[in-house]
Amino acid sequence: MKKFILKGNVCPHCASKIENELKNNDQVKNMIFDKVNFTIQAEGDNLKEVIAEAVKKYEPGVEVIEEGGGEEAEEDDRRESLFKYSLIIGCALAIAALFIKNNYLAIFAAVFAGAPIVIDGLKIIFNGGGLDEKFLMSISMIGAIIIGEPLEGAMIMILYRLGEALSDYALKKASEKYKRLAVSQKLDVRVIGEDGVSKLVDVESVEIGTKIIVQPHEMVPLDSEVLDEYIVVDNSSFTGESDPIVIKKGETVMAGAILVNNPANLKTLVDHKNSSLSRMNNLLERAEASKSKQEKFLTTFSKIYTPIVVGLAIIVALIPLVNGGDFKEYIYKSLAFLVVSCPCALVLGVPLSYAVGIASLSTKGVLMKGSEFIDTLSHIEYLAMDKTGTVTENYMEIESVECPADIDEAELRRLMAIGEKFSTHPIAQAFKMRNAPDPEDYKEIVGQGIDFAFEGKSYKIRGGAAGGQINLIRGEEIVGEFFMIEKLKDKINETIDKLHDLNVKAILVSGDSEEKVSQVADFINIDKYYAGQSPEDKLNVVHSLKAKGKVGFVGDGINDSPVLKAADVGISMGNMGSDAAVEASDVVITDDSIYKVATTIGDARKIISNVKFIIGFVLAVKVITMILIYLGYGGMYLAVFADVGVSLISIGIALMNLRIRYKKGSK
Repeated sequence: MKKFILKGNVCPHCASKIENELKNNDQVKNMIFDKVNFTIQAEGDNLKEVIAEAVKKYEPGVEVIEEGGGEEAEEDDRRESLFKYSLIIGCALAIAALFIKNNYLAIFAAVFAGAPIVIDGLKIIFNGGGLDEKFLMSISMIGAIIIGEPLEGAMIMILYRLGEALSDYALKKASEKYKRLAVSQKLDVRVIGEDGVSKLVDVESVEIGTKIIVQPHEMVPLDSEVLDEYIVVDNSSFTGESDPIVIKKGETVMAGAILVNNPANLKTLVDHKNSSLSRMNNLLERAEASKSKQEKFLTTFSKIYTPIVVGLAIIVALIPLVNGGDFKEYIYKSLAFLVVSCPCALVLGVPLSYAVGIASLSTKGVLMKGSEFIDTLSHIEYLAMDKTGTVTENYMEIESVECPADIDEAELRRLMAIGEKFSTHPIAQAFKMRNAPDPEDYKEIVGQGIDFAFEGKSYKIRGGAAGGQINLIRGEEIVGEFFMIEKLKDKINETIDKLHDLNVKAILVSGDSEEKVSQVADFINIDKYYAGQSPEDKLNVVHSLKAKGKVGFVGDGINDSPVLKAADVGISMGNMGSDAAVEASDVVITDDSIYKVATTIGDARKIISNVKFIIGFVLAVKVITMILIYLGYGGMYLAVFADVGVSLISIGIALMNLRIRYKKGSK
């Protein structure tokens, strides 16, 4: 797949037209169009020529550069300078015309300010780009001059261009934020050679099993095994958690983590393409290829909106033929209608709102595979969750201890640690104790328990009468009763409470026994649970819930892949989860925080609320503006202010999604 950069100022509305043009081209395959950073990734033949032709049609001043193709953008300082100075001179002449009240100065102001827009508008028409907003602004400016309002014609262009500049600035800020999230892939790695000397090499050339060294405050370039006793890293790139974490010798540190303490000696476990950092960035890029229903609506809406408003403008201009009114007055109103007709505010604000929302969620450790899943997630009514690895950890913990004999709890725990020292059973992990003595006459009986001796006394470890009960037996006497429970995920109860606050029903679906599942369900106040469920049974549960409303499913294993696909939104858990789960899911939680599932539903609703407000606000302002202009309560200035103003406001509302942040303590 090749990547191309659009060099120059790209209008988001024009970007959407370019995207549609390329989607309808058979030579372009698997395209990903990033309209925040204005990059295109695609497969196919003659891509550079095909993309350049589409760009030329709608944005004649924009250059197409192939990333990694040895190309550099041509210096176009002259064009940029002329563009900038024409606006400055136009503003100066307009101010002078305003005070001197000289129409000739106003005409010159319009010419200087409007010439670049008029030229680009004509180029777009000649290239087959249709009625672009630049052409419509040009017609409005020229029309204003013709009817004797040159100063208004100049102000149309000045305000339009100032609005463009402010929009470009806001988009660049959003782009900078987005780029910080998609961490640069072009990292240099310090590789340790056989002679013990380190040298810098490109990350793409590093093979699996290579020893590398990372300095403090540097980024870990590849998923690696820790060779030192321990390292301390900032893993906020994936989890949003700013507190440093300790990773011990033999454990894995993920690519993208920032080293906090001393230099770290590591051994790579994956190559560049398969690192968690690459996977994270790939998911972010893929998110742009999937469109929400609001974005799909805008694509259709923008095709009919502008022609309708242009048609209304023509009708208004011809009204004097019917009522005998002043042609100059109605042509003036008609020109103002043309200014209002630009759909930039919608085409700019809505996709930007989704892009910024997706990027902000990624800072919390939540990766969306597309904006459409924000839509669906915001409408979730049922959240079905797997138990082990999702709601609970993969091990048991001691809930309580009973001491029916004359041995205190501390000694009972020590004896259990001795008896379970060599066992690999999951339950044994709850009893492990550092420096526990070795048992005597140790024997593990499959399906029953453990027999051992210590200090001349014989003991047995057996299951008790109650579910989750483990007994320590001395001779024939029960001397200790341990009641076990699966270790619950941190903040699981807060998660369920949050889901209930959002009017989302929490459903537990597990393959474990009724006894185990009911025990967990009782602890977390779950709405309903299903035990003893095979993968097929889980599918049936999800399908039955989908008949009632939108369903999300949270899982982390290979066996969860079918049901993750079947749900309206599949959410994978746990350090990117299994490859199968990540691939099958629509949302990826990059750590094991179940609480983030609930908060993400709330965040999705905030994003959708902003999107709907943008759509409603923009349309309302434009309709009201056209009514006011027709009734004679406003003219060109109102039209321009309405067009530029709503564009800037929609950008501002979209950027409010940057406020979706990870809060300290929300794990």
